[in-house]
This record gives sequence, C-alpha cells and structure tokens, in this order.
Amino acid sequence: MKAINVYPRLFGGPMRAGDCIAACNFLEYLRNITNESNLKLYIPLQSIQPSEHCRIMRNYLKSHTDYIITEEDNFVDGELLQLQVTPGTDPTYSDIYNLWNIREDVLTPKQNVFTIPDAVKIRNDNPIKRKIVIAPLMDADYNFERNWSLEKLQYILGYYGNNEYDEYIIASKNVIPGLNIFDFVYSHDYKINLDHIAECSTYIGGDTGLSHFAGALVNRPDCLFDYSKDTYGTTNPFYWKSKGEMIYY
Repeated sequence: MKAINVYPRLFGGPMRAGDCIAACNFLEYLRNITNESNLKLYIPLQSIQPSEHCRIMRNYLKSHTDYIITEEDNFVDGELLQLQVTPGTDPTYSDIYNLWNIREDVLTPKQNVFTIPDAVKIRNDNPIKRKIVIAPLMDADYNFERNWSLEKLQYILGYYGNNEYDEYIIASKNVIPGLNIFDFVYSHDYKINLDHIAECSTYIGGDTGLSHFAGALVNRPDCLFDYSKDTYGTTNPFYWKSKGEMIYY
C-alpha cells in the first residue's frame, strides 16, 4: 500500500472538516495522473484541527470511502510518500497546496498552475427519507461574511416549515437565541448530523463542511446552498454547477 503523508503544513495547516473532503478530492486527481488506484492519504490527528467535529469528519470519511488511513492502521508494510509541492497553488504561500484554489469549478480563479475537477465521492448507505435538514451558519469566526442573519434563517424556516416532510432538523452546534423553530427540532451532535444529511431528501446550508459533505455524497439530497457573494469564490460545494442550487446573498 502507498499513502501520502499529510503532514500538518501540506495543505496550509491542520485541516478543518471541509478541508478533509477537499483532500480526498485532490487524492482522486493524484490517483488518476499516477495510475495508482489504491493510493491513500495518511491523515494523523496532528494534521487536523483539534475540534471534535474535524476528528468526526475524518473518521466518517475513513469509514465511508477508501481514501484515508490513520495512525490506528497497521502501516508496517506500506510506503509513506512525501508529496512535493508545486509552487504557485497559493498566491501567498509557496510551500503548500491550497486545496480550494486548485479546483476547476471556482468563481474566482486564484492560480493558473493546474486545475482539478470535482471527483470526490462519499458512499451513502442510508435510505433516503422525507426529511429536511437545515444547517445554518451563524458563528463563523473567520471569513465572517459567510454568516447568515437571524432574519434570513427565520425566513427559511418559515418557508420550509410545512407538511411536505416527515422530519424537520436544524443541524447546529447550539440553540440559536431569538429563533422561532416552528416544527423543526435541533440536532447538536455532529456525527448524527452527518447521518441526518445522508438520509435527508432536502438539505439547505451555508459555506461549511456540512455543505461540502452534502455535495460530495453519492445519492445526495436536493441541495440549496446559501452563500455570501462576498466570500472567497473558491469554496463552493463540490459539484455545485451540476448538483444543487446556489443562492447568493
């Protein structure tokens, strides 16, 4: 077995949840150009952000794809590869791969070294239910233009709070003060929320790892992605041009 050593700096620093999916997308590209269909990513805990949800995403991807191995795997007989960085994929730092800048389908190209298509696939074994999952983004502490207003979220809940679905889920880390949730219920457990998204028929979310997850699912739900027009332009969900609808505010 061959695996690329994802050391913390390779993709710009310890990865967030969405970065883990973007790394898997990059792996699909590397498999294609090297004809190494069994190539893996070795992602130890030190290479992801210490937040629990990032660890959950890494482990979910490990169990639902063939992309990732971790320190828990027996890698004695494997070959750990050190990926050489092609300078230019990030306009600021020459020693990293910017997983988002190298995507082919971006609003605002940030580099011209090479581009890769969206090809990541997350297996979905869940039966699809008449369920809607809304994953609001209210507390981004960087690139904060991504955040939804309370008024925006309230409108979405009111618009979709009808009898079309059997289950109504708000996937959020905390209760959101001042919100009338109608017949929706909160779900605060990140792992459970991944399962909710995998089995829902409609997903609505902002510029977060959960939206990247929804877009990358095989047998994905109908997706509505609510993104700020003032954000990076490189982090739209996977397959956003062909699967789902982008709504810019």
